[in-house]
Amino acid sequence: MKLNKIPATYLVENPASGKVMIKNGIIKEGELKKHTRKNGIYHSRIQYRLTRKEFKQN
Repeated sequence: MKLNKIPATYLVENPASGKVMIKNGIIKEGELKKHTRKNGIYHSRIQYRLTRKEFKQN
């Protein structure tokens, strides 16, 4: 597949996932406030991305 961008997100309540993304060179794009409903409660998500160009530079 010829993907140009791989998106990734994690729940704010799980910062360990963010550390894994940063360690692997994935770049933070922003926060999706109250984006995901889980057990009747809305949670914010942190959005990350890795483009083809960024992948090749690493």
